Amino acid sequence: MKTSHSKLIIFSRYSISQAATRVRALQYIPFLMTAGFCVEIFPILDDNGIAGRSSLLYLLFSRIRSIARVMFKLAQESESETAIHVHIEFFPWFPFIIERWLLILFGWKKYSVELDDAWFHRYENHSSPVIRYLLGNKIDRIMQSSCLVIAGNRYIAERAIAVGADRVEIIPTVVDMQRYRFEPAFSLEREIIFEPSCHSTKEVLAKMPILPTIGWIGTPATTKHLLGIADAIRRISEADIAQFVAIGADTLQLKGLPIKVIPWSELTEVESIFSFDIGIMPLTDTLFERGKC
Repeated sequence: MKTSHSKLIIFSRYSISQAATRVRALQYIPFLMTAGFCVEIFPILDDNGIAGRSSLLYLLFSRIRSIARVMFKLAQESESETAIHVHIEFFPWFPFIIERWLLILFGWKKYSVELDDAWFHRYENHSSPVIRYLLGNKIDRIMQSSCLVIAGNRYIAERAIAVGADRVEIIPTVVDMQRYRFEPAFSLEREIIFEPSCHSTKEVLAKMPILPTIGWIGTPATTKHLLGIADAIRRISEADIAQFVAIGADTLQLKGLPIKVIPWSELTEVESIFSFDIGIMPLTDTLFERGKC
């Protein structure tokens, strides 16, 4: 995005405790600073203001507070000096016409938007006909009105192009290889010698001093994807073929499954991932999941 602005505010949907903010915004700050930007990440929702993490009353209070915070921030800054970039939308669950009116009211005509999930499906396929009527085309109109759409994959980019976005760029979701540097943990004691006499997987695995670890990393909201392979997890565990580990999962949803749940922590994330021998990301073939990046 060509701009003469020296300051960039990234309105992330979540705080830096959430993976989307870390990998779609935080890790790019050094490069943006090198390009001459002064970068600020401004989370729209707080950690406890995410559905499923708090009581309905607190959730409502948190959403009202987030609306006030975003409006105050927009009023505080000036478009002539600052560029703004938003993750999905500025005001979740507000109709586009209100969101656009508020932006204009505070003097903002230009913004760029980023989508790393097919959020347009969340509104247009919502179970409530009222939500579908009021918000069904909101994300499409946000993309239409933006000066730039950054899409996490081609599926999202094709939607942005189809609805008439002026400019669309694909930036895949990646990780910092300096942080997630591969360090082989295998030693001579863990090497497997495949002998002709070994005909079964169990015989081969029996030569290993420990069971291999199949790992998954996600959030309480995405734990549901593990339930879709619950039968496979049970069968593999009962056959002593491998052990399962889930980082950041909801323990209540996984109750009864032979999975070790490790709480997510930024300090231990890399070390925990390095303990995996195999990483999995099971997904259902639905419209929203096709937008996964």
